[in-house]
Amino acid sequence: MAEPLTSRRGVRWPAVDPRNGKQCEVLISQRRIRWLGQLGFRAIREAEYIVSWVLMHPTMIYEGLRRDDDEDQRSQSDGWICYSAAPKFGFNNDGNEIEVRGDVMLV
Repeated sequence: MAEPLTSRRGVRWPAVDPRNGKQCEVLISQRRIRWLGQLGFRAIREAEYIVSWVLMHPTMIYEGLRRDDDEDQRSQSDGWICYSAAPKFGFNNDGNEIEVRGDVMLV
């Protein structure tokens, strides 16, 4: 698992840069982290393990899908970047790891 860097703005996860394939960072805002905490153990474990895996092992990366209020409006990007992959593991509602097949995770 890649190690995130925490700051006042949120958590920065290592990710694959869609433009050149090198490593970059993706910011997950504090607001999103608090929201995940309200969803329970499953969401917390998915954020901790699956999100980091998808960011480093994407099957496809899409750009320009939408904007949200936590995105820097001064940005010159076309919108959010969405990483997608099909991890072979997931978590149940108690936060225990389970095997999954065919589920696609969008980050």
